[in-house]
Amino acid sequence: MSLNALTAISPIDGRYTSKTEKLQQYFSESALIKYRIQVEVEYFISLCELPLAQLQNFPTDKFQDLRNLYQNFSIDSAKRIKDIESVTNHDVKAVEYLIKEEFDNQNIKCLHWFNCQYNFIGEDDFWTNSALLEFESIDHLSKVFIKKISNSDIQALQVFNLTPKLPPKIIVYLFKLLRPIGYLLDCLIKNEIDISKLSNSGSKILPNKKQNNRFKNNNSKEKAYMINLLKAFKIAKYKDKNIIKSGREAYYEKYGTVAFRSVILTGGNFTYAGRFIGNPLIEYNAPNDTKGNWQALGIMEYSNPKKLYSLEKMPGYKKSLKHRDAGLEKTFNIYSIK
Repeated sequence: MSLNALTAISPIDGRYTSKTEKLQQYFSESALIKYRIQVEVEYFISLCELPLAQLQNFPTDKFQDLRNLYQNFSIDSAKRIKDIESVTNHDVKAVEYLIKEEFDNQNIKCLHWFNCQYNFIGEDDFWTNSALLEFESIDHLSKVFIKKISNSDIQALQVFNLTPKLPPKIIVYLFKLLRPIGYLLDCLIKNEIDISKLSNSGSKILPNKKQNNRFKNNNSKEKAYMINLLKAFKIAKYKDKNIIKSGREAYYEKYGTVAFRSVILTGGNFTYAGRFIGNPLIEYNAPNDTKGNWQALGIMEYSNPKKLYSLEKMPGYKKSLKHRDAGLEKTFNIYSIK
């Protein structure tokens, strides 16, 4: 039996429906479902913004996708809830399942989400966020971001395809056992960065004086994440012409191995290391200093920004710098927090 003025149980939905229909958006079953979704979504977003530890890496740009569930709510949305409820036999649980469906539809896993503070190496500060995401496919990635660009205030976007190249866990574990030595060296050795080595000459692998001073005067106690885009020379450019190595061997093997060990000894961690596959997948309004091909990405975590300067106190690090300078063609480094 269809609902009409003669079949309605209450005259509010029958005889007087023309007078009360505006109240349907507040008091109907559909309205109840809509506002339940709103409460669940906003509660989830509030937990992210605290942040709750388990949700601290959830990307903030996904909040609007969740809010669309109730802002774009329709009678079809209400029908979908009732379909789910017919299985769960629980109206509130059906709302939770609908929200879970939205997560599944996005099919995106956020591994890390960073708030970019400023460039440590590179030209003018530009990027506001950086993220490591897992997608089901390149096609899915492109569709999601193309939709994002057209339906948001995103001003620039750069997307790379990466394959992880993380060190063996046993090696990380062994280096962590040596951390007490690193802490002791950090306390005993006085170390000051030689500002004279830095310049404003446009070096592609070192910060200039302004960038160094800004970072050195950063007294934040928050963990610092240094996001590095890297590209090595084909042939390393040693001052000693008798040394012949590829840029990759000089930087990634000779310098990179020592740098990795030094980061761990200072109490830091390698958050991520990976190799880029091909050209950028998306390059939308990207600045010149991040455009083009890069070989590798490295993200280091330090307990606070000043720990970066403790690297030179670690065994072998200063000696390894000649391999960095000879092998690295260019880098782009952003200081970030989570």
